[in-house]
Amino acid sequence: MQYHDIDKLYKFKAIDDNLINALKLSKIYAPRIEKLNDPFESVIYIPKIDGRTIKTQNFFNNLLDIDIVKKNLIPGRKITIDDLANMIYEAKSFSNTKVFKQNRSDILDLYHRIVAQYGIISFSLDNSSLLLWSHYALGHTGICMEFQRNADNELGRDYISFPVRYSSVINDIELLESSDRMIPEFFKYKADVWSYEKEWRYISSFGNQTIEFPGKLTSISFGINTSLKNKHTIVDIFGDTIRYHQAVKKQNEYLIEYEVFKY
Repeated sequence: MQYHDIDKLYKFKAIDDNLINALKLSKIYAPRIEKLNDPFESVIYIPKIDGRTIKTQNFFNNLLDIDIVKKNLIPGRKITIDDLANMIYEAKSFSNTKVFKQNRSDILDLYHRIVAQYGIISFSLDNSSLLLWSHYALGHTGICMEFQRNADNELGRDYISFPVRYSSVINDIELLESSDRMIPEFFKYKADVWSYEKEWRYISSFGNQTIEFPGKLTSISFGINTSLKNKHTIVDIFGDTIRYHQAVKKQNEYLIEYEVFKY
């Protein structure tokens, strides 16, 4: 596991019926790219792909996980790998193996079709950001969830859990040999205007649905304006299995600090 020093990740959430129902099941919502607030999500550049010729067997066995594509990424549709390929490329017979000549736009289109099916859970390394409390916890009325990250849980799996890299330009990446390394590349980069979020991401094969917690939930912090009713509702769900904290304004500074929440 990389980043051994990162053992906690934080998720800011507004409180509504969907969240409460998910928490009762120890689940969290993983939206697809289309649901996120940045239109530049998954925009990358692969400069060395023009003119490549890749055989079906090598391309789809190495770059894509066939079972994932069939079972998970295109839910509700019966489709084979060859069907997917023929949607985009012109197939030609060559020694009983289909060969596809693709340019950069073709291969990027294929990858975008695939990554669009994945779910993304955004975390932060910062649990006290005033902006994150305002933007994602509905004006400090929501919660900040603390998850444990270690080598034994999903948040410790490097290729599906990683920090976002911020840049002022669209990033160049190389075409990699396996899907577990290639697919996450589409989720790793954002414009540097977002750097204040200190974002860390977890990628799920199941998008636009709730999934099991990818790490152990260890504590919940309530916002400055979280209602007492919502606090009691959440405490009733988890009882004494986690810790609770209350965000309060720090004296003489535009900062917040946390006190133990007594219930």
